[in-house]
Amino acid sequence: MKLTDKISISLNDLKKRKLRTFITALSIAIGTMLVIDMFGIGDGMQKLVMRQITNHASLKDVKVYGDKQKINKSAADSFLKLNKVTGVQAELNTEATEVKIDNRKIDDKSISGIDTDYDVILKAEKDAARVKPAVYGRVLKKHELNAAVVGEEYLKNADIKNYKRVVGKYVTLSVKLPKAQGVANKKEFSLKVKIVGVINKKYLIGEKLVTTADIAAKMQEYYTDKQNYLKNEGYSSIFVEGKDFKDVTKLTKGIEAKGYKVQSYAQQTAQIQSLMKIFKIILVIAGIIVLAVACIVVINTNTMAVQEKTKRILNKKALGASTKEKKLIILVQ
Repeated sequence: MKLTDKISISLNDLKKRKLRTFITALSIAIGTMLVIDMFGIGDGMQKLVMRQITNHASLKDVKVYGDKQKINKSAADSFLKLNKVTGVQAELNTEATEVKIDNRKIDDKSISGIDTDYDVILKAEKDAARVKPAVYGRVLKKHELNAAVVGEEYLKNADIKNYKRVVGKYVTLSVKLPKAQGVANKKEFSLKVKIVGVINKKYLIGEKLVTTADIAAKMQEYYTDKQNYLKNEGYSSIFVEGKDFKDVTKLTKGIEAKGYKVQSYAQQTAQIQSLMKIFKIILVIAGIIVLAVACIVVINTNTMAVQEKTKRILNKKALGASTKEKKLIILVQ
């Protein structure tokens, strides 16, 4: 018996049971489609989530605090030499007792001092923001000592709407210790710093008043009576930027080994990756179960078809058909 004869017999049998044929074909199609779709959805969601995560600038950063060791210029220089480090931002935080912009008092008296010998804004943050840092004016220049920038949000909170007029004006930072009994009063100390730019709110420093670390150090020297504050006491924190978020775990361990206290999102990122892989596996398993059910339907249909053909199979056997030919007819169908 030719293959075309087997196909012809199978087609005639399928036409006799149109509803059964349709349901069987539909079951296989739905099962196959669900396996493919669920795998695609799981894989797509994993890639989407990981793309969003990796684009987040802070995931490439390791924040270093002083613990057993002070984080000073020497520490910052050593971090720059680490493998796969693309940048370092050194910050000294302080607070004034009074802040005035163009003789207007500002409620927010917190000040961030960034060492301009290093990065003012890290590369990953620029890539994530996709806009120029300065809305008006410019950012702090390399090695600049006496300048300041203000963030859009900072000015908004101070109810200053005309950002452009602020550039070129001076911010007055005043520090004064409260009176204490038995302690000689210390003369108020003020610094006038020129505002050179307004920073876009998409940047972290877009929410702050930012000056140079040297200005912040002078204010800290007033509060603590310690000279050469940056050299002797160091920064509040240093941000070390890795080339890729995958390098952060190794970078974190390397900095911790030096005796510094660190903070990063590397562990959380790894956990998210693991959860997404588990979610994808669950979707694939669910699809396989559906496909297995469809296969059971096919097996059941074929079993019924064989039982219905018992008489025909016996006739073919009597006419000399081999067992192999009879199996082929069933398999073709």
